Amino acid sequence: MVAVTWKNVLIKFNIFSSASPSKCALVNKILTIIFGTLFVGMAFIAEKSRSIIQLTLALAGISFGPVFGVQLLGIFVPFGNVKGAWIGLITSFSTLLWIYTGSLLYGKSPNVLPLSADFCSNSLTGNDTIGQNFTLNRSLNT
Repeated sequence: MVAVTWKNVLIKFNIFSSASPSKCALVNKILTIIFGTLFVGMAFIAEKSRSIIQLTLALAGISFGPVFGVQLLGIFVPFGNVKGAWIGLITSFSTLLWIYTGSLLYGKSPNVLPLSADFCSNSLTGNDTIGQNFTLNRSLNT
């Protein structure tokens, strides 16, 4: 994966194409650490997931949702620009990844308790804070 990234992506930039062999080796070692950490993290995420299919669909939604948002920006907003598209893409991707990671770490929300008032006494079910000392003066309404 590192070799493919180096050959197909990074070598196209002038800073990497004219680098010395020792700098190329250093960049490849850094990429190896990054990709290794990424893949080990993905293994931990796969362990927390219910199934690989669910994980794949969730990650596809996390990835394609922001891209679809940028496409809608290009279609419906004539004054949208590249800077706004990138900021929206990165922000929405980060937010969706944060939400999904939280759902994997903390699981489902707890069960909602029943909201029944069957076992409460009748004196506690109403709001009697104003009505206790209130009297209506009927002589003003005539």
